[in-house]
Amino acid sequence: MDIEVLGALAVTEGGVSVTPTAPKARQVLALLAVHADRVVSVPDLIEELWCGNPPRSARTTLQTYVLQVRELIAAALERAPGDASSRTAKDVLVTAPGGYVLHTSGGTVDVREFERLVGCGYRTSDAGDYRRAARELRDALALWTGSPSSTYGRGRGWTWRSGAWRRPGCAPSTSASTPTCASAATASC
Repeated sequence: MDIEVLGALAVTEGGVSVTPTAPKARQVLALLAVHADRVVSVPDLIEELWCGNPPRSARTTLQTYVLQVRELIAAALERAPGDASSRTAKDVLVTAPGGYVLHTSGGTVDVREFERLVGCGYRTSDAGDYRRAARELRDALALWTGSPSSTYGRGRGWTWRSGAWRRPGCAPSTSASTPTCASAATASC
């Protein structure tokens, strides 16, 4: 699975897009993609979708969105060549204790490459090779293809700070995997 989150969300499996067009399913996939290969808790997903105002049916509705994403993954896996066809959608988007994990299975994730290049750039700069450092930092910046705000947080100004996506008015959640709103009345969710 290849994931691009540094701009418009693009998630592909075997070259086939699995990015939903439905806004809420897309939002679920975006949050899972930002935290690829790590558990995103159900409360964090619910918080992202409804920001402190979830309907009574929030868990069931979330499961529906996950099912929609899995259906797109299943369709992509059916068309994928080679050993990808031995995996199922439930192998890619896994139900874990307390949440969900989107497995990349060795695919590319642009935000990880960005972090790697930035780290290399800073280390190279510290070593005094400023030309190489500048090249590495330019390469990292080139990975950004646009504003991520159209995908994350319903376009409410998500920013990448301190190694995590944050949005104004939201405090880090107790699981530290995603931000949560400090309060539904004051947060920009």
